[in-house]
Amino acid sequence: MRYEEKAEAKDAIYSSYVRYVLVNDDKVTWGDIMRGLLSSRSGDYIPHHSIYTDLLLK
Repeated sequence: MRYEEKAEAKDAIYSSYVRYVLVNDDKVTWGDIMRGLLSSRSGDYIPHHSIYTDLLLK
């Protein structure tokens, strides 16, 4: 999957990003992946493999 978004935080050192991630479900968003990583529930984790990230610096 290709994810392209603006920076999540206003004080980030980058203004936007492009990420390429291998996932088994083409409906999974980057937000879903992050919520799964930060969740305390082990069943929330979404298996993925990050291939490439490009940050557009401010």
